[in-house]
Amino acid sequence: MDWYCALTEHLLNENNVAARELASRAEGMEARLGDIHQTLQEFISLQKDTRREDIESACRRDLRVVDPQHDMERIEKESGADLFRDKNAFIALSEAFRNMLKDAQFSPVYLAIDALDECAQGRSELVNLISTSLTLSRNVKWLISSRPEVDLLATLHGRTTNSLIGSNSLVELDMQRLAAPVNTYIDHKLAILKGRKGYNSRVLAEVSHEVRERAENTFLWVALAFKVLDTVHGGYAIKRIREMPPGLSELYDHMMTRIEEGQVIEPQDCKTVLVVTSLAFRPLSILELSVLTDLPFDVAETAIEMCGSFLTINNGTVNLIHQSAKDYLEKNYKFYMSLRLPFMEMAAGIRDHWGAQQQTLEGHGDWVRAVVFSPDGKTLASASDDRTVRLWDAATGAHQQTLEGHDDSVNAVVFSPDGKTLASASRDRTVRLWDTATGLQQQMLEGHDYSVNAVAFSPDGKTLASASRDQTVQLWDTATELHQQTLKGHGSLVRAVAFSPDGKTLASASDDRTVRLWDTATGLHQLTLEGHADLVRAVVFSPDGKTLASASDDQTIWFWDAATGAHQRTLEGHGDWVRAVAFSPDGKTLASASDDRTIRFWDAATGAHQQTLKGHGSWVRAVVFSPDSKTLASASDDRTIRLWDAATRMHQQTVEGHDGSVRAVVSSPDGKALASASGRTVRLWDVATGVHQQTLEGHGDWVNAVAFSPDGKTLASASDDRTIWFWDAATGAHQRTLEGHGDWVTAVAFSPDGKTLASASDDRTVRLWDAATGAHQQTLEGHDDSVRAVVFSPDGKTLASALGQTIRLWDTATGVHQQTLEGHGDSVSAVAFSPDGKTLASASRDRTVRLWNAATGAYQQTLERHHGFLRAMAREEGLTEGTEKLELPDRRRVSCMQQLVGDIFYTT
Repeated sequence: MDWYCALTEHLLNENNVAARELASRAEGMEARLGDIHQTLQEFISLQKDTRREDIESACRRDLRVVDPQHDMERIEKESGADLFRDKNAFIALSEAFRNMLKDAQFSPVYLAIDALDECAQGRSELVNLISTSLTLSRNVKWLISSRPEVDLLATLHGRTTNSLIGSNSLVELDMQRLAAPVNTYIDHKLAILKGRKGYNSRVLAEVSHEVRERAENTFLWVALAFKVLDTVHGGYAIKRIREMPPGLSELYDHMMTRIEEGQVIEPQDCKTVLVVTSLAFRPLSILELSVLTDLPFDVAETAIEMCGSFLTINNGTVNLIHQSAKDYLEKNYKFYMSLRLPFMEMAAGIRDHWGAQQQTLEGHGDWVRAVVFSPDGKTLASASDDRTVRLWDAATGAHQQTLEGHDDSVNAVVFSPDGKTLASASRDRTVRLWDTATGLQQQMLEGHDYSVNAVAFSPDGKTLASASRDQTVQLWDTATELHQQTLKGHGSLVRAVAFSPDGKTLASASDDRTVRLWDTATGLHQLTLEGHADLVRAVVFSPDGKTLASASDDQTIWFWDAATGAHQRTLEGHGDWVRAVAFSPDGKTLASASDDRTIRFWDAATGAHQQTLKGHGSWVRAVVFSPDSKTLASASDDRTIRLWDAATRMHQQTVEGHDGSVRAVVSSPDGKALASASGRTVRLWDVATGVHQQTLEGHGDWVNAVAFSPDGKTLASASDDRTIWFWDAATGAHQRTLEGHGDWVTAVAFSPDGKTLASASDDRTVRLWDAATGAHQQTLEGHDDSVRAVVFSPDGKTLASALGQTIRLWDTATGVHQQTLEGHGDSVSAVAFSPDGKTLASASRDRTVRLWNAATGAYQQTLERHHGFLRAMAREEGLTEGTEKLELPDRRRVSCMQQLVGDIFYTT
């Protein structure tokens, strides 16, 4: 009776568009079909409280509505109630229904089935019953809704040969015929918006145009779009609609991205709510969701609100808005669907063998989408949904730099052949080029209409190829930044590109299930490689250029002859989508990464499976060999990059860190130790081995900044608890606590001789302390805003403080204010002196770095080439124009900014 469950549940869901449209338009159909409006309303009313366990009784009740001779009542008395239970139910009820249709007194009846595609069981039997009913009586009409994957019309034509059924009896409302009712529905929704704040005639007309352009005659798309507008002021309505892509799957992608970018609660809590709702056998109350997700009731409520595009609430009961939403979650979030939810007890033992894993590199704040080695194998670059690219020491796993500037998720990253440039591709529609030595952004390539999914350098480094969701591949001149060619031909988004070793051929992989080969000199299409049963996610040439490997959502890797396009072999074994493939530099081994959380090694010559590496806690998105073939790096949605010994398969090291976000990190003067601040703790690390040495605990609130003394023996930490703590850097012992600030302490800095410590605070002061005794020496007052940064000049005679849009210079001996440097158009985030002390640099949210004469305060120069980096800082902190206070909850960016400003003096 699963088909009947689909019928009752979806007809009754007030958010189900097809059912509501059927009821609302029934009055207009009276002339053709008779008065079915009241019948439908009665049917809905009767079924409001129907549960799965009551399906048979509900079915009997509904058949009585169309039972003029009371056959149901008679059969039940003669054969007993058991006839309508368990496996007998459908057979008995079908027989009763057929007898009714044969009755000469049977009046015209209209039967509605909504969401036939959701009948997981019994669909064939139901279609047979519909087919039979059409042969028995002209008085029965069926109104059926279903998604296109169920070709009901073809099925019925194939099963019905009776002369009672003419060619006009079976009518399908295809996309073109749906245009009118969908437009009517849009008009109805627009009428509801009319009169709300901001929805004047101009806005409504524009919304109407944009929705009709994107809806593709899909009721559900329209319903979801207007559901979003329910909470949007008219002034922002057009912008929000234009952000929504056509197509249900694409719209769900967009809605999930908004959830992942949410700041009100952790996006993971929203995902947990979605997983529980999707897995539940029946709709859940908010209280039940709170218990099952292990979230406080108010957090569960907020999560439901944040997931409003996927969920609907009726009388305190939470449902997925549509079966397509459930299908989307099951297809795209398999990992979360397989998680042990909080209410499930752990049953498996603890893993005690780590296989070939060498290191785990942690630090990204979101999924890691790509990873790549530099040509010399010394550096590893990773790209993440946290909008950053990180550079790591491939030998030690130490974090070297964070490249910030992208406005959205970074999808791909690649080194130039000489290793001097790094290219990153982002969902913000741009490709950015970075100097790998300094971390500075060099260029930004714009031209794609949608997200850039992949990027690749030609072997000579002169050409860059980028692949996009806009279904094109673009070629760029890396020296001039000029766009050279656009390669068109794919029928869907392009996910990957790869140059052949000689640079003459470019391969592109697409959601249209094909790989295309292009002549890089002319841009002409050469070959189309077809055979995959699902979208192609990755493509790579073997080192000798003779073989091409492609990875697909059909869970296979295909080998192709790169010259002829002939299929050579298929590698099978993964249990989920294959996201990435990579040949070892010697060409002997192929590695593949999959959503089944594993990496597999294959013999490139024979295709034989060699080994499976396990350890990641989520989908593995990328895999790459080091240039010497000895190390394999993998990137995963578990937010880590793992290094594996490709030869010995021996686990060497796992580096694990803070439980929360890291707010500050600083290196000791000798470079041997690293201090990081997260939450209320400070951790000390051995830079060479990555081993955690000490955890310093004691602060009563978040730690915002840390600083080593010049001799490296003392560490100072500044906190929101309004104190500065001194620690012994060798033993981790607490030495003293400095108190006096009236608000959060945001920054600390030692003088070059190590005798004085300066602290900056939201209480609008800078305080100077004796570093040996902790005694308060001076308070520098006069700031009219929170002080966010402080730094000593190299000779220790001058102190610079940053507040609001200005920098102030102070005499450290007397505490006298010397100068105020003005000119920035927004808050100043960081300041730094040049090594000779003659120049001061300031970095601001106005997207510029300014250079000043440290002696006179005269403005010298504005450096605007760093605008991308600074824009990202401002945006990621959630700041808006007119903000009175510059809040920097993640002090990692302050450290990166200070490093950037320091680098200026060696590169200009």
